[in-house]
Amino acid sequence: MGFYNRTELWDRLDNNQLDLAVLYMPDHNSTVKNMKQYMAKQIYPEEVIFLTHDPENEFNKTTQHKWAAYPKNYYLLQIVRRFYASKFPNNELNTTVTFTAPYQLIKFAEQTDCNTYVSKSFYKAHKAEITLSPVKTKSETNFESCFIYRKNKSEIPRLANFLKEWDKFIEEKDYDSRLEDIKVNI
Repeated sequence: MGFYNRTELWDRLDNNQLDLAVLYMPDHNSTVKNMKQYMAKQIYPEEVIFLTHDPENEFNKTTQHKWAAYPKNYYLLQIVRRFYASKFPNNELNTTVTFTAPYQLIKFAEQTDCNTYVSKSFYKAHKAEITLSPVKTKSETNFESCFIYRKNKSEIPRLANFLKEWDKFIEEKDYDSRLEDIKVNI
């Protein structure tokens, strides 16, 4: 198992160095030459959860604030820019600091006057430990976390078995409920 950026993941999938990857989709910046050769199996429908110190805040009141954000090449920042840029002054978040991990974003924002944002799945899995409040937004961001693999790879027994076991796992208890049950400290 390894951690790679999106470009590296697609390159490794293209060159058969990886059989399976977990990515947010759709990939609006993908340079993959032939997307038709890939399958995507949804793990979870995602959205951006904006977090603030004031539980009474409305989204449009948070946009003037300072933000702890992901670096510019990270998927969630691209989603925020794509769907929410017009809500922020000069179409940009007033970013004070960037971090690559949601844990870092949360902890920094909790200890400072910054707002931040994370994926819905991260928030659901850790909301008991998060002291910031989610802010409702009017627009929906449609993206999802997915398993990505080449169509022909689904015939490989280890991948076919994994996907079959994943389906059983989700049939026993849905992913949303599993996220609610996670007991992990951040």
